[in-house]
Amino acid sequence: MQVNHFVEPSIIYQLRNKKDESHILWPNVLVTAKTKKYYKQVPESAFSIFSNVKGNAIINIEGQKKRICEETFMLVNPFQNFEYEIQEEVNSVNVHFEWDFFQQACNTLLYSDKKLLESQQLETHADLVINQLHFKDPVIKQVLTNYSKKDETDFFLNLIEALLQRDQILKKKLIKVSSKKQSTKKELLKRMLLAKDILFSSYDNANFNINQLSEAVAMSHFHFLRVFKEVFGITPGKMLKYVRMERTKFLLENTDMPINEIALQVGFEESNSLYPILKQQLKITPNRYREISNFQ
Repeated sequence: MQVNHFVEPSIIYQLRNKKDESHILWPNVLVTAKTKKYYKQVPESAFSIFSNVKGNAIINIEGQKKRICEETFMLVNPFQNFEYEIQEEVNSVNVHFEWDFFQQACNTLLYSDKKLLESQQLETHADLVINQLHFKDPVIKQVLTNYSKKDETDFFLNLIEALLQRDQILKKKLIKVSSKKQSTKKELLKRMLLAKDILFSSYDNANFNINQLSEAVAMSHFHFLRVFKEVFGITPGKMLKYVRMERTKFLLENTDMPINEIALQVGFEESNSLYPILKQQLKITPNRYREISNFQ
């Protein structure tokens, strides 16, 4: 189903992944809501996707505050406790999956017909993703905008399929970590994903320093840099530059915000520092880029 408002906190406290006498089940639900202020504490999450088409939201999960902007989305594993907060004008597009539906859909997409016929009880990949931020790729963007009440089941299935494909990308990143022990590989990947989330949530901070990442994941600076590049293919510094440029392009395309104000929004200490960098990256002036984007 689709709803255009956030659920009352009193109802959130009743929702669980397994039904009993005192609780009700999380449903398959697409939430498209607009608000300027909202807070909820979720004692037990569904498998959920949090995203925005306008504004920022904050998720406080496992001791980490992660910020969701228009270009990112957050995946939250089921049975998770977290806080969700909005302090500005936000248009949200959030999805929550009913747990049995999610498990059965994963089985259908992950296993062959032969395997499904042979066994009624299959081990679902419930650890599909680690709680983390992602940049929205074209596939996710398209699926999130293709909801219709008539084809509701297809919408949720297509979204799960897109997430499973991202899971395969994570597994490929794990292979790149040059450690012999599988447990060490997984731990290093977990720390790199945490570092990426911190970077995604801090790009607008002019005082943000890449050295803070190695400290946050409890690794020596050079060890961290080596593993980060193994996993993501670029250095943290280049990723930070990429995130800032992507955010800048979004603001040029979707707002009439002046360039000097955009510079401050994406983490430049001096408002005039962004213009020459943008011109070099875009090969045209920022104002011309905005004109072309608006024309298209």
